[in-house]
Amino acid sequence: MDANKCLLCGSSELEYNKDGHDWEYSCVTCRHVRISSRAKQVLADKYKDKLWLLSAFCRKRTDSQLPPVTIYYDNIEKIVESMKTPASVTEALNRLILYFGKNSKLCGNWIPYDRNTFLDVVIELEEMPFLLRLLREQGYLVLRASDAVKEDKADSETIESSLRRRQDEYAIRLSGEGWKKYESLISSNEDSDKVFVAMWYSDKTKRVREAIKAGIEAAGYDPIIADEGDFTGNIMDFVLGSIRQSKFIVADFTVEPEKIEQVENIDPEKPNHRLKGGVRGGVYYEAGFAKGLGLEVIHTCCNDVDSKDRLHFDVKHENTIFWTDEEVEETYVRTLNERQKNGMPSNLSEKLHDRIVAIFGRGPIVLQKTK
Repeated sequence: MDANKCLLCGSSELEYNKDGHDWEYSCVTCRHVRISSRAKQVLADKYKDKLWLLSAFCRKRTDSQLPPVTIYYDNIEKIVESMKTPASVTEALNRLILYFGKNSKLCGNWIPYDRNTFLDVVIELEEMPFLLRLLREQGYLVLRASDAVKEDKADSETIESSLRRRQDEYAIRLSGEGWKKYESLISSNEDSDKVFVAMWYSDKTKRVREAIKAGIEAAGYDPIIADEGDFTGNIMDFVLGSIRQSKFIVADFTVEPEKIEQVENIDPEKPNHRLKGGVRGGVYYEAGFAKGLGLEVIHTCCNDVDSKDRLHFDVKHENTIFWTDEEVEETYVRTLNERQKNGMPSNLSEKLHDRIVAIFGRGPIVLQKTK
């Protein structure tokens, strides 16, 4: 592997520094990169087809103003898995529409098409020309050569072929139909600063609750906790209404150990005991309700055997943030400067903060908090 080129994208436009056992440099494509010596030894062979996902990971963290995370041999797989590629062609097309809409300063502006756009939307480079062709055929976007004044009227096959040869020489803008589609993809609560937290509420989970709240607040959002809210009437009206107002929700799927509790019962035909603990059905209900509204759900769960084994099949495939008891003892979220030497999150609050900022960006609430 050429020491004068980026280990992830191959770019030679970088400032390369050797720092201890880690390779750390700034790349024009990947932004801030930090790789351990051991990880560096396996990247070119074992992860050749996944380098672009590692590049996207570094680029997204830097652009989201998150501290760099060292790519170690032991965390490469985890990082790759965290970079979710589209599950369908429709999802890929929607990602592109959202990307072009959010990056258009004004309606009608032409956006220079950067071949590195595929990293921002986490879509494989080879798929991009065909996806852009589909969007053009559906009437959602218009393309033109960068040095031209008017749109390119060539047939779709020619456009796709041209994009494969010279992607950097095109400019793109959404059409009228494209803007309509963009607006339909943005939920009505896109500008909300509210985040509902679905979890088991009790004194036993107080530390977890505070850790989740701290992570949400540090990311610039306002957490909504059902048993801390002011409301009248049915609590479920408050819960469902709060979910509707949220930008996204956080759902903790931790399981409480089951136990049989004796109860007094004057009716001899009814049992004098009941089962407590176990899977929290309300969390699944609230997470499903949010999904039905089109909201993103960030999954968290205690990293114990009971909780992990009893995660339902439907949510086991989700990119869950697992936490330990030690990781909820401290809720302080370090600043960017404080994490320069060690960017890895040290507790649940930092894990959640990083996930939120990477997906949704920083919220509008400025939190003044010191350790």
